[in-house]
Amino acid sequence: MRECISTVPFSVVLNGECGDSFVPFRGLRQGDPLSPFLFLFCTEGLSMLFQEFEARKKIHGLQMAHGCPPISHLLFTDDALLFCKVNNSEVRIIKFILDRYAALKGQLVNFAKSSIFFSPNTVSDLKDQCGQILCIHNVDWQNKYLGLPSFLGKSKVASLNFISDRISSRVKLLKGNLLSKAGREVLLKAVLNALPTNAMQCLKLPKKNCKDITSKLLNFWWSGEEKSNKIKWVSWSNLCAPKFSGGLGFKNVEALNLAVLAKLAWRMEIGDDSLLVKSFKQKYLKTVILLMPHIKLKLNGHGEVNCWKDNWLPDSLLGSVSTRPLYAPFSSVAALINHSSHSWNTELVHHYFNSRDSNLILQIPLSVLGGPDCKVWGASSNGSFSVCSAYQIALSVLLENVGSALTEGCSFEGAKPAQKAHRDFLEFQEIQRQSSLLSLPSPTVVSVPSRWCVPALGCLKLNFDAAFDSSRKLYGGGMILRNHDGHPIRVALVFFSHVSDPSIAEALILRKCLSLLQLWGCQNVVVEGDCQPVTRLQPSAAALCVIF
Repeated sequence: MRECISTVPFSVVLNGECGDSFVPFRGLRQGDPLSPFLFLFCTEGLSMLFQEFEARKKIHGLQMAHGCPPISHLLFTDDALLFCKVNNSEVRIIKFILDRYAALKGQLVNFAKSSIFFSPNTVSDLKDQCGQILCIHNVDWQNKYLGLPSFLGKSKVASLNFISDRISSRVKLLKGNLLSKAGREVLLKAVLNALPTNAMQCLKLPKKNCKDITSKLLNFWWSGEEKSNKIKWVSWSNLCAPKFSGGLGFKNVEALNLAVLAKLAWRMEIGDDSLLVKSFKQKYLKTVILLMPHIKLKLNGHGEVNCWKDNWLPDSLLGSVSTRPLYAPFSSVAALINHSSHSWNTELVHHYFNSRDSNLILQIPLSVLGGPDCKVWGASSNGSFSVCSAYQIALSVLLENVGSALTEGCSFEGAKPAQKAHRDFLEFQEIQRQSSLLSLPSPTVVSVPSRWCVPALGCLKLNFDAAFDSSRKLYGGGMILRNHDGHPIRVALVFFSHVSDPSIAEALILRKCLSLLQLWGCQNVVVEGDCQPVTRLQPSAAALCVIF
């Protein structure tokens, strides 16, 4: 490895000109982009040494609960957390592994900055012996590690008060009272709202901490200071609303915390094989099934989805089937699919399911890519989990709970003035609208047609679109293929009887168009459509080949 990094010639580009090449005989310098990768290669050797002695039962790692995988070491960049039982034999093996790694790689351990921690029931003599073997004299555990408290203690609120203190110190440095509203908005979104995110990824903040953080953010917005007695003319919940809804798009602390933690729950739900997910599943979810209402099943026809027990229907209220036949010769959803045509067996579906279940089943689009059935995130168009979509869900749930609590707490007499004012405002708006219609002529709607451009020489252009017939409840679509002169070459029509969403109809039509292009042997084709959720998708060339 050293020969590879010390014999490669380099050259420096200065003012657009490449200089003379030179060979770095002393290896890579600090700041070189290859340095982190080489560091990972070296630390992989340390990890393999621990795995070897752990497999030989020479050291025993830490288990979060019974059944959890043992953890003997955790590596974070240039830091390492090592775990073993408190006895002289295992401590000596830890010392042997560190010395052997230092001799092989040349990286030494800084024992002056290292510390050791014991369980509370460890006797003091054994602590001293282990410290002498490892040459570590600091036996006090650090208060914080990687920006988070090592132990929360009895009071979780007191342990997490450092987040509010960090925001207070940052507010004093920003001097927001000298800034305009636009400047405060940028700083609040880019700086202050981002400070608690590190803790939110690991912990659920108590409501008291969330209220303290929200209070400081609200004071900064209205006065630019940490504490202020100025009147808050708009509530924080209204400021957190999106800009298209009349808000400013600030982040609700509690909703953001739930959204970030939902990412970990999503990893548990889809069966991530990481060490963190395995440990959390054994400790917290061993007998409890994690249910998330926005998780949906993507049916590829090759899976063990039980059509009578699992929640696989596209219905937010009841995701399972309501049909309970006395006898059914199948239990898997795959038995309802014609695998040759990648479509539902309509006769079998109508025979064993009622009208409600049959309509929902036939609305589910089937993938032609194959593969096992998998879980997808139903709150996004592409099926991938995103913190942004989870935040919108958490925010709507919190606002709904707050609104219901306020409604229950308000008496009828106290709500009368507000209701009367609202009715008067609506009446005023209606009068204004009628007067404007009487005094002004009716507006003329001018439609500006989008300009269609011919493709480049040697290329073809395909345009597709979908439409809905409400009388027959049918989705249909069409496509037209034109050459570089704009003359039509091919025209096709497609109809779908069971489609619940216009975007799905657009996607199905696009898939049919791609299949027809393959059948016609067309190449160098530009595809245009007006459905953004479909046109934004960028399928790979390998995926398109599988479609055909």
